[in-house]
Amino acid sequence: MRENEFAALEGFYILHETIGRGGFAKVKKATHTSGVRVAIKILDKATLGEDLPRVHREIETLKSLDHPHVCKMFQVVDTPTKIFIVMEYCRGGELFDYIVQKDRLTEDEARRIFRQIASAIAYVHSRGIAHRDLKPENILLDADNNVKLIDFGLCASLKTGPNSELETCCGSPAYAAPELIRGQRYVGTLADVWSLGVLLYALLCGSLPFDDPTLGILYRKIQNGKYDEPRWLSEGSKNILRCMLQTSPEFRLPVDQLLNHTWCQEGKPEPLPVVCDADSHVAKLILDIDVLRLMAANAGVSVHALDKIISQFDYSTYELATYLVLLQQKELLGVRNFRMWGMNTDRVPPGFGNRVQKSLESEFLECDNELLSTTPARHASMEGGLDDTDLLTIGSPKVKEQDPDDNDKENVDSVDFIRPKNPSPKKSQRIPIPMPETPKSKYLSPTRSAECVTDSMRTPKRNTNFSPGGLQSPARRKVLGSLERGLDKVRNMLTPRTNKLKKPRSLATHSRGANNVSTTDSTDAESVIAELKASLSRIGMDCSQKGYRLISKSSSVKFELEVVYIDELKVIGIRRKRVRGDSWAYKRIMDQVLALTAGVSTHSQQPPTPHTKTPLQTMV
Repeated sequence: MRENEFAALEGFYILHETIGRGGFAKVKKATHTSGVRVAIKILDKATLGEDLPRVHREIETLKSLDHPHVCKMFQVVDTPTKIFIVMEYCRGGELFDYIVQKDRLTEDEARRIFRQIASAIAYVHSRGIAHRDLKPENILLDADNNVKLIDFGLCASLKTGPNSELETCCGSPAYAAPELIRGQRYVGTLADVWSLGVLLYALLCGSLPFDDPTLGILYRKIQNGKYDEPRWLSEGSKNILRCMLQTSPEFRLPVDQLLNHTWCQEGKPEPLPVVCDADSHVAKLILDIDVLRLMAANAGVSVHALDKIISQFDYSTYELATYLVLLQQKELLGVRNFRMWGMNTDRVPPGFGNRVQKSLESEFLECDNELLSTTPARHASMEGGLDDTDLLTIGSPKVKEQDPDDNDKENVDSVDFIRPKNPSPKKSQRIPIPMPETPKSKYLSPTRSAECVTDSMRTPKRNTNFSPGGLQSPARRKVLGSLERGLDKVRNMLTPRTNKLKKPRSLATHSRGANNVSTTDSTDAESVIAELKASLSRIGMDCSQKGYRLISKSSSVKFELEVVYIDELKVIGIRRKRVRGDSWAYKRIMDQVLALTAGVSTHSQQPPTPHTKTPLQTMV
């Protein structure tokens, strides 16, 4: 029997569908047991080989970074075969998808996004790090389209200051500075500035300043440094691009000076976060009292006990991950709303509500602005302190055993939190953290397709909670896991199945975080999928069909197009997903497909005439 490769996550996270895939890793959406969405990067050690040190370097770098526009890392789970990196979940997806959707951004929006990226890079440089792989695919957007910088696998430490010279040529060719292509030693911070220039050009123009399918010709164009300046670029845009796209690095403006450029200051821009090393140091010395009280009240342990373990900042522990997840939740909700969220008895398991609410009310009202003072005990050794069984354990959702991608099927974004029974809790018992209200969505067993989500008859599910006394030992959990999987198989055999669905997958909303979905004016999924197939055929793209998904067979650029139903708008949409291959080649294909299906060129600003309009007239 194949061992469950996600066993290390059981009881801590619920895994959902794969949202990203690279050469050495895949990224899955997941849910922390508090109900907060996270992303988990899954790396296979056997596949990594010599790149394993690069992963460790990225992990150590992320531990040292704390900036609103750098994607946060919550936990690292290292097993003999896998590395799981639990990260902040960014609902908006890649910035590249946003560019594909918009074709090109308005100057105001490009300015807002560029300033956020530049502020993150300025912070990274101030921490003595050069990113070296800046591109739209390595920048994510949250639900409000704010920037989150990711992928520090190629970063370099600037050991002698911001002007430290580096030797390794790395990064993506289209974003590489001329000095890297020439094989010269280079200043990492100024190489990042060149990449920022390419990135801003892509935002403003929807294309690359230097582009060619032949690598040699592309390199010559980059070293030549000449690029087109489309007519719609303002003088300010042209000027700031010239300040970055200088073939001689000494003439490029450093990032902190770019942020003070007149173009960046136009139109009363939003203030950028100011983060300094002192702030990060203080944050690690003084933990947030609201978050600690919420965790302590649910764990049945003292605030001091949690403070002692969390202040070690050991990223392998679930306690620190829970603290960081809840701290971010407080930043999103605000102090008052976070406290109400924690005290809401509807969000905690039955039987524990009165105790938790009473404990939280008394502690929150004690003082609003109290901070824990630093004490020698905070940095003392854990030896002689509380046993692991006296510390915090969170929830007991069961991780799905099978990777949905094994059958090339995408899992539905559903969460089914298991509520514990109602024993009378003792102080030493572990009590799950309060969980947000979640719709009673239908649970997908690992062996079932996402297409069967609307089954009307279901066998009742078993309770998969951990015992109240604490986290089970690995051996006990493995034995119980085998029994539970056996019960799962029996339950799945007894569960009535429906025939394959004859309708597309539904998306709950299109208003936020749907940058890879184009809407249509059609309500007929069959006509949309037929027109997509015809359009792909006209441009010579051979695709296979699985339900309402079209999967390209090209070896150079692989992508998926899925016809979906958008509940909020009650229309059919097209979800795009690049699987692998050159990003800008993918964008050109998408431009052609959407132009053909819309009956007009995607670059045309004129609406189509009635006789050319088709069911796929896009609304984005």
